[in-house]
Amino acid sequence: MAFKTLIGLLILLSSQIVFGQTQQLFENIEFTDSMKLVIMHPHFDEKDTFVKYDLIIDKKNTFDSIASLFTYGQEVTNYFNRNEPSIILLSGTKTIDRWSINPEVSSIRVKGKSYKFDTDIVLELASKYPLKYSYERIEFNSQEEFDNFQSDIIKDSTLLFMYKPNFNYDGSFDLRFTKSRKFKHPKGITEYLEPIVLKITGEKNFRISYIANSYNMSHPDQYTMTIKCKRSLFDQFEDKNAEKLDWVDEIYSATAFKNNYIQQ
Repeated sequence: MAFKTLIGLLILLSSQIVFGQTQQLFENIEFTDSMKLVIMHPHFDEKDTFVKYDLIIDKKNTFDSIASLFTYGQEVTNYFNRNEPSIILLSGTKTIDRWSINPEVSSIRVKGKSYKFDTDIVLELASKYPLKYSYERIEFNSQEEFDNFQSDIIKDSTLLFMYKPNFNYDGSFDLRFTKSRKFKHPKGITEYLEPIVLKITGEKNFRISYIANSYNMSHPDQYTMTIKCKRSLFDQFEDKNAEKLDWVDEIYSATAFKNNYIQQ
């Protein structure tokens, strides 16, 4: 009898521990009438790998009834799939928070870490609250031109959200470094460049990055770094350790996402 009691207590304790590991994704989020919950596959996935997970919930009572379903469990291996659907919480057209799910391994990514998550819940909800979206990429010559466009498109009730152009930079240029003991990796080159660039600009209105493009991948004996910045930095920058390549003007573009689903 005592043995059975002990087993029962262990089972109860075990279930409490497992339960304690689950977390609510939308904990402490108060859904309002202006908010939307959108789950969508990435627009660049031409095969629409996970399109069946696309959904939209834009009614407060519906969100309140399903919010508790979005629970995640213990941390798991961080498997990345570039075609992962995104969970996007919107207020109007502004993104409040964003996560991603990987249906292949039933996981959700929260703040850079992956956790166990039942992606079948999303499938079931998508059958009840389907989303069919379209997107459009628009180019602009100036901030004023974009502002005029934004003032019009914001009135469109089908607009979900928009990736806005970044007008902080005039363009970019590349610096090519030969791989050596001094320049072993992109992180070290970035640390080498930052104080030099700051001395010219006086403020951090630039971005240094290493892009894993075809040239960098096929030429492992060098590192080509890209600097997004104002044109004045390109004009003044000189460094004997780097080959400075041509200036490339920034293309200012926005991508607008719209809800095309017509309720039957």
